[in-house]
Amino acid sequence: MKTKIILLLMISYSMATAQNQIDSLVKSDKKIDQSQSHLIYDYRLPDWGFDRIYFDFSSILNETDRSAKNVSRNMYQHHIQLNPYYYSYAESENKIFSIEGSMHVYNSYSKYDTKMSYDSSKSNYTHTNLDVNLTGELHQYFNEIWFLFFNTTNYYSYHENQNKWSQINDGQISKSTDLSIRRQYKPSGRIGIGFGKLRNVTPVFRTLRFNERLKQLNNNTELTDADLIELANFFTRKNIYDLIYDRSNKYFYQNLPENVQSRVKRLEPWELMYVNETWNEILGDRFEGFKIHSGLSISYNKNYYTHSFVDAELFLIGLYVEQIYYHNISTDYQVGVNFDASLSKAVNNNTPYDILGNGSLKLLNLWNVTDKMLIDFVLGGNTRFESSKSWQKMNNYFTEINLWYFIENNLSFNTQVTYKYLQNSPEDISFYYDNFYYHSKYEKETTWSVLFRLRYYIKRGLF
Repeated sequence: MKTKIILLLMISYSMATAQNQIDSLVKSDKKIDQSQSHLIYDYRLPDWGFDRIYFDFSSILNETDRSAKNVSRNMYQHHIQLNPYYYSYAESENKIFSIEGSMHVYNSYSKYDTKMSYDSSKSNYTHTNLDVNLTGELHQYFNEIWFLFFNTTNYYSYHENQNKWSQINDGQISKSTDLSIRRQYKPSGRIGIGFGKLRNVTPVFRTLRFNERLKQLNNNTELTDADLIELANFFTRKNIYDLIYDRSNKYFYQNLPENVQSRVKRLEPWELMYVNETWNEILGDRFEGFKIHSGLSISYNKNYYTHSFVDAELFLIGLYVEQIYYHNISTDYQVGVNFDASLSKAVNNNTPYDILGNGSLKLLNLWNVTDKMLIDFVLGGNTRFESSKSWQKMNNYFTEINLWYFIENNLSFNTQVTYKYLQNSPEDISFYYDNFYYHSKYEKETTWSVLFRLRYYIKRGLF
């Protein structure tokens, strides 16, 4: 299996490097000297924000009547959905804040009425769902490197099913009603003190690529460093234009910084399309910096179900630490190390465990082989342990490789290779996770999978 994976990657790489990259301006392995001034290090998060508020509504109603000799049947149904949504985001060097709220309301009703010469029956089915999600996160800096961290995740659901049935047969009436209700409430949060600064520098890489393409079209005239910084700040908003405008490119290019806009206006239509292809290049998500924060974690889970004898409740309080590190060794290669650990204790009675611990570690590698090929490699592991009458532990080690590659007007494919190794406590264990008990009969478990998506155009043209 390992030999096949390596062979697949070698073939893909040779295809990419052998391709005549007419449009490619990527200079492979362009080192970034940390001792020198570079746009990645000079870039600062701009002071900006946006919000979105909308709702989706849909409904379906239908009715059917059927009849024959001595038989008639009426069927009626309606389905109604309402989905309001709210999102707000604000970013600057001193504060990063986001809040997101959504609601899903669903109701369906079905009625069946059958009449025959000797009996009749009626049945009604009602299904009602209410799901509410609310999340928020805050990084508030006291100075250049110290910050207050807070995040919260809240989920509430109410699901109700009701079935009513009645029948009249030779004057005898039979009735039945079944009602089931399921409720769940899951708030959780973390609050702590942090150190360090992590920035999303993807707009910087887009700026560098935009400048290289513009340079090709303007007789090697480059933008100044001040123009590049201003453009990188503006590119931070690019994805948001796609969210808030139907004709996003129109508003995006209208609001370009003045020095850049004056050059763009002189471009021919095909040249503008060439510059705009900057956004089609496969760069991945690029970050730079380090941050670590630690503090108090709280989680609560309350469940109710009409057909259950137990009203499940779990209240945990504990400590956590989270560390994130990313560094771009070159313009083509990024490494990262992410670590998260928590230790919590149950404070209420009749819980499936007294102490819960979680830990995870990820080693991340991102490599832009060309502007048409990206390899994302993740190696990591996580562990989970519980303590009630005895200690129980479950370790999970994994590796994942994602490959994206395309040849314009010819071929595109995406490959994902995943390998997982699970190790459980030697004794027969029973883990409680998200309202379910996980029973394992094996000490070790190995899983691998390969996902391959390919589109190859045998013929593609006008006639």
